[in-house]
Amino acid sequence: GIHYSQLQMQSGVTGINTVRIYNPIKQSQDHDPNGNFIREWIPELKHVENMWIHEPWKMDDFTQKINKCVIGKDYPFPIIDHSSAIKEARNKISEVYKKTGYKENSKAVFNKLGSRKKTKIIPKKIDNQLKLFS
Repeated sequence: GIHYSQLQMQSGVTGINTVRIYNPIKQSQDHDPNGNFIREWIPELKHVENMWIHEPWKMDDFTQKINKCVIGKDYPFPIIDHSSAIKEARNKISEVYKKTGYKENSKAVFNKLGSRKKTKIIPKKIDNQLKLFS
C-alpha cells in the first residue's frame, strides 16, 4: 500500500525535500488574470491592456504610447531576468545539496521538526480485490 505521508509529499503538502521556485509572472497570470491587483497598487500600469499587464516591458514602442506607459520613463525596466535568476538559484541549491554533511543535517532537522502524525496506510485496490478470494 501507499503511506499517507507519501501522498502528502507528492502533492506538495509538505516542504520536506521539496524545492519550488515560483515564477512571479506565472503566479500573477494565474491568480490575477485581468491585473486588478496590479492596477490598484501600481497606478503607472492602470491603463495597460490585459494582454500586457503582467509583462509591460514586452510592449513595443507604439503599444507603450497607446497604453500610456513608456518603459524606462513611466515604469522601470525589469531589474532581473527571471530565467537567468532561476538557473542561478537552482545551481546554488544544487551546490548546497552536494556539500559534505548536507544529508545528515537535513535528516537531523527532519527528525527534530518533522511531522509526528501517525501515517495512514492506503491499500492498493488490487489488495482489496484479492482479499475477496481469500
